[in-house]
Amino acid sequence: MRRLLPLVIAAALLAPVSAVHAQPAPEPGPIDDPGLGIRLMEVPLHLQDDPRAQVYVIDNIEAGDSFDRRLEISNRTGTTQDVDLYVGAADVDAQDGFKVADGAGANELTEWTELDTSEVTLEDRENAEIVLSVDVPEGTEDGERYGVVWAEMTSGEPDEGGAVVVNRVGVRIYLAIGDSDALPADFAITGMTPRRTAEGVAELVVDIDNTGGRAVDITGSLDLTEGPGGIRLDTVRSNQVTVPAGEPGQAVFALSETLPNGPWQANVTLASGLLERTTSAQVTFPDTGVGDSVGAEQETQRTWWWILLAIAVLALLAAIIIIRQRSRNP
Repeated sequence: MRRLLPLVIAAALLAPVSAVHAQPAPEPGPIDDPGLGIRLMEVPLHLQDDPRAQVYVIDNIEAGDSFDRRLEISNRTGTTQDVDLYVGAADVDAQDGFKVADGAGANELTEWTELDTSEVTLEDRENAEIVLSVDVPEGTEDGERYGVVWAEMTSGEPDEGGAVVVNRVGVRIYLAIGDSDALPADFAITGMTPRRTAEGVAELVVDIDNTGGRAVDITGSLDLTEGPGGIRLDTVRSNQVTVPAGEPGQAVFALSETLPNGPWQANVTLASGLLERTTSAQVTFPDTGVGDSVGAEQETQRTWWWILLAIAVLALLAAIIIIRQRSRNP
């Protein structure tokens, strides 16, 4: 059984493609987003500090185990809606990131999942709670599987050709099967490249290697300092990029056409859940095209070296003091 922590406010909206011992649940915060919505209502206690686990269904279990998650569906469309509910297939690859199947689709994960209802009718500004159950069969091969809990509605009447507009929103599922120590999440920043688009917009491309055993959802921030005349820019943020296990990826920071070429000191921080990597390097943007790439020296790794060095120095000093004291006291 897994201990779950209720989520008070954790909107889990995805753009249209775009315990169990639980503590007493406080009233969820108000949902003010227009349209159809879906969000998690609880998170495992061991993941309560992980930002990803507050918007996605994320867990790591052994084959033969099972768990439930509560989700909330909301209607803010201005009219009563019939909402279809289902779990659809998804995958993660180096080219497309988190990729969902058309319609429901099917994969191993969809065979292991079940919702307690397949449809709800909601009046405007009404919410409904649903339960996702996941039951992984014995003998399942280790690895991470992906899916989406979808809420879907049809808008308007069919056109002359019989086509209708379908809108859906969903919550991603990242389910790792096997020993958590064998599937650690990790990534490294390997370099950065300044460039300008065909329209002249400056961009900084940060190269990433997913060195762990699970997909990572990476977002980041860029601070450009020590520019021409000592100027600095406000913090710029990147869009989220999903990088599969063992694959490379890129985070792109879009700047402006008027940005001076530099040189600049680029300070980059990338994060996925509780993982965070920081690097800094001097970059110069080209007049056109792609500029010179620079390597990334990860400050998180440097920190460990400094800690180890400090421990070694302290140990050496302690040994010297002990030797001197013994030499004075025969």
